Amino acid sequence: MTQDQHNLLATPVVAPAETLNVDLGERSYDIHIGAGLCRRVVELLPPDLSQNMQGRSVFILTDRNVENRHAVTVRNALEQAGVEDIHMLVLEPGEATKSFAELERVLNWMLDRKVRRDSIFFAVGGGVIGDLGGFAASIVLRGIPYVQVPTTLLAQVDSAV
Repeated sequence: MTQDQHNLLATPVVAPAETLNVDLGERSYDIHIGAGLCRRVVELLPPDLSQNMQGRSVFILTDRNVENRHAVTVRNALEQAGVEDIHMLVLEPGEATKSFAELERVLNWMLDRKVRRDSIFFAVGGGVIGDLGGFAASIVLRGIPYVQVPTTLLAQVDSAV
């Protein structure tokens, strides 16, 4: 194998994301489908969220199974975009995490870290994280922007849509 062939194989291929729009009038949103999207999370955000990222606080909810595989990649992408105020909470995986006790924990975590109306909440994980995170984001301060990064097939076709 020549050096050029080796470099070509070692270079990660970033395929364009396929984008589907869920048309709900004023509540419409896009779904991005593709490989390597956690690294591109900032560029895939709607303009109203991606502009002025440096001044926003960002909250990332994930679980222990997903933390190192995907959530850290999302955090790194946000840091590269200049976000300095990033908070990550790692929960235990599984259905038992979808509880009022864990909801209270998530809300207190955000409030203790001075969540603001312009903060952005990322749920990086499967359906439990998506459900718990979506509910928490919808009730803290009467709702803050929410981005779901589903990491399981079921979450991708069910709870994230």
